[in-house]
Amino acid sequence: MEEIAAKVGVSQRQLHRWRQKPEFQDAIVNKALENILGELPAVFSANLKAAKKGNVKQIELIYKLLGMLIDRQEVE
Repeated sequence: MEEIAAKVGVSQRQLHRWRQKPEFQDAIVNKALENILGELPAVFSANLKAAKKGNVKQIELIYKLLGMLIDRQEVE
């Protein structure tokens, strides 16, 4: 954190405050998505190949990505 704060030109304390804000967290997620967008076709292809081989976790992931499987817990 010290190195990041120095590169940005703020104190570690200020960086910590920023990290608590939802806008900052959203910006981090968006930047990470931008960085991996070019790799998504390869990732999806690898997941699909593994699913075709019967890898249950990959099949589950594909269903989740397509919105066809939702994790939920019911408490009675």
